[in-house]
Amino acid sequence: MLVTSTAIKAVENIIDDLRSDPATRDLDWLWFHSGSNEQVQHELTRLEQLFSRWRQESYDEQHQRDFLAVLLRHRDELNSCYRAYLNEKATAIQSVVDCDLNTTNAEELPARFMAKIPPVAAHAQRLGIDVSLHHPDDLDNLTSLLEQRLQELRGIKAQRLQASRIYQTLQATWPQRHDLAQILRWMDSPLRPALELHYRDYPRKGIKRHLARLFEGKYPARLQQMSLAAPEDFQHFSLSSLPHRQLAALADAGEMLSHQPDNLALLELLMQDEPDGQQEENLVKLCADITTLRKQWQQVTRTQQVMAQYQQHYPEGNWCDILRKRFIRQHREMFEAAIGYLWQEQLKRKIELEEVLTHWRALMSNRRSAGYYRWLDKLDEFFRALSLVYPVMATTLVSAWKVAGYRKLDELRGHKPWHLALCDEAGMISLESLVPLLSRSEKAMIVGDPLQIEPIRNLSENLQTQLRDRHFADNNTLYERVSPASVTGWHRAAGTLSGRVDDTGNGIILDEHRRCQKPIADLFIRLAGYHGVSVETSSPSDRIASAFEKSGGHHLMFYSVEGQKGDMVNTNLDEVDAIELLLNKLEEAGYDLTTDVGIVTPYSNQKSLLIKRLAQRMNHWQKNCIGTVHQFQGVGFEVIIYSPVIFHPLDNPNFQNDAPNMLNVVVSRAKQQFIVVGNHHRLRQAGGYLKVLADTVAEDFLLEQGSQHPNFASLSQTPRLQRYYRDCEHIAAFSALASQCEQELVIITPWIRRGGKQYQRPELAQLVATQRRGVSVKVYYGYYHQRLDREEDNDETLIAEYREQLGKDNVIRLTEGTHEKVLMIDGRYIVLGSWNWLSHGYHDSCERSEQFSNAIRHEISAELDDMSLVKELRERLRLE
Repeated sequence: MLVTSTAIKAVENIIDDLRSDPATRDLDWLWFHSGSNEQVQHELTRLEQLFSRWRQESYDEQHQRDFLAVLLRHRDELNSCYRAYLNEKATAIQSVVDCDLNTTNAEELPARFMAKIPPVAAHAQRLGIDVSLHHPDDLDNLTSLLEQRLQELRGIKAQRLQASRIYQTLQATWPQRHDLAQILRWMDSPLRPALELHYRDYPRKGIKRHLARLFEGKYPARLQQMSLAAPEDFQHFSLSSLPHRQLAALADAGEMLSHQPDNLALLELLMQDEPDGQQEENLVKLCADITTLRKQWQQVTRTQQVMAQYQQHYPEGNWCDILRKRFIRQHREMFEAAIGYLWQEQLKRKIELEEVLTHWRALMSNRRSAGYYRWLDKLDEFFRALSLVYPVMATTLVSAWKVAGYRKLDELRGHKPWHLALCDEAGMISLESLVPLLSRSEKAMIVGDPLQIEPIRNLSENLQTQLRDRHFADNNTLYERVSPASVTGWHRAAGTLSGRVDDTGNGIILDEHRRCQKPIADLFIRLAGYHGVSVETSSPSDRIASAFEKSGGHHLMFYSVEGQKGDMVNTNLDEVDAIELLLNKLEEAGYDLTTDVGIVTPYSNQKSLLIKRLAQRMNHWQKNCIGTVHQFQGVGFEVIIYSPVIFHPLDNPNFQNDAPNMLNVVVSRAKQQFIVVGNHHRLRQAGGYLKVLADTVAEDFLLEQGSQHPNFASLSQTPRLQRYYRDCEHIAAFSALASQCEQELVIITPWIRRGGKQYQRPELAQLVATQRRGVSVKVYYGYYHQRLDREEDNDETLIAEYREQLGKDNVIRLTEGTHEKVLMIDGRYIVLGSWNWLSHGYHDSCERSEQFSNAIRHEISAELDDMSLVKELRERLRLE
């Protein structure tokens, strides 16, 4: 396997891991770290040591078998777990599919199922069933209501059938041609009991029946009484027209039916509207649908149980994480056993291997040994033997073609030296740069991020146009896919259709980040616009955790300095000085400056200043810990200090600000702490990504450091010195002097700004209170000469508040600018030093117990009783 990258440090990281591993650090083989001629010669010295060990040791077949047994045992263990994992995963997935909810995601099942409930509830409402369905279990209640309604409908249907039969019988026996409505009206009429009473003695049987006519004289009178009692019914039933025999029969029929109340009740049902036959059909269909839903919910419940069991068995998630987390011991034992097995294999074949490596060493030195042509005919054997000794080779991309020994493609004649090539940081590799690597590899894994450093492209716009016109004039789509002006090696490996950073093609997007602590990761995620990234960074070691707490306990920190240009362009001396002081603080906290801290800047001239000042102290020449952003691609340090350089209003921020790539790389290099040392106000003015960076870092921690303080050694010799104010004492001193002055208080300061998180500074309120006591209060401010065409670097909103509350004539912008930090009290006393009276950011720090621990340098001012100096300053400021 060949590991390569354009970033030297990314290659070194791979080899450093092998060099530091207890199982591999003493090996003379396993890896070969190529690169410069000096690096190659250093690695070849290991080869001589390897030859010496081969000659001293002998092959042990039993040892090799023992190593192989360990490998096979753990392989079988892994395979067994993998098969069980696949079976349970398949069962879980099939269980989800069986829910028939158009998803393979178990977490979506409840929501998708509940989406089917509202239509069912609406259907039930239309059928006259009022029910609330807020949970799948409510379907049981709805089923009960539906079954109850169906039972009622079917009961009514059975009763109506029975009533129809009764009515058919009644029609056959009823003495009159009455329909059901007339029969029921007769049964409710008051004439029925009267007729039964009056015709109870009417002869119905025997001889009297034949003689009934002899006794009928009394019935007309009775009928007359009935007619008077209920004339409407009497007329409706035409009783006056019926013979007495039929009237008697009607009386008997009515009396008989009156003794059958159940039959009467059933007959009453026939007078009601017959239930809608479709309603029963709809209820039956709804019942069937709900039965299906209940079975589906039961399947969802079973699926949740299956998934819970699956997740309990495999909490790591996917198989890659299971391998990585569950089998740490097995992997370690397999790794060590593999090293032992390969070593025995080398001892068994050491004569052959020494011949191959001697020949390869000559090729690496660009010489042809005696075996050049013989091995040229056996390249597959040659490269297999070489990979037995060096399974891992690492080099920069520009040197990848050399390490195979046979360098030219016509020598290789289609043979591929590398079974697998791993190319890192492909987002900063131009497309054509991958050709030498891919032409020598059977497989390639291309890893990169198009949102980090882009390739350095040397094609002029004119040449780009010529290439397009010559080769792609009729195929713009193809040009978009392979354009040397926009497409990277990563894009082509992913099969994208363009070189846009958001075009991911068929690439596998890594969604876990494991280097930076979460506040740092959140910052670069915001800058680059990543989506769906989960921060899985583990806790640091005890030593790093302790150093982190002692250095302030903030993952993001901003030390704001004003800026001072060096002798070369794109340099900032203030940042270099502040970083040197910051290193003192980090070292005191417990960080190792030679391994834990990296310093990054966008500009090579600033890098040169930093190296000149700090390289020896940080062991830079061995660790490459000071560099430009491009050099830090693929690098990670516990602490990253960023020196952005720009401070002057005319400094162009576009190099850092046109795209998120550069700042994304800078921030993502830091594991525990990302610290910016630069001009906070100027970065915010730049807008864009720099403003996001400045605001986000300052939100966690910001200290306005200003510039270096003067030396007061000479002042200690004068009797005019009253006292010194150090660090946090300045805050109490300002409050005391403002409240104690009697006639006049004059403040001269370069800046009026809000500092840190504290939006409402206390100084303005203190000055207003002083002015209300009748004391004259004057504030003079401004850093740059107003004649220079530069943006103001003060907080204009805060200055507006000063002018509104103190009076615009009392807050004066100095035309020529100043860097003085002075208080003048009552025309006699003067305080001067390094303290930024109206822009410092120490309120929060000084209020807490840590006092001044977060500052990277100390501040000091001296109070003098010097009327002549006060007079001189008053005259310069034209104070009366």
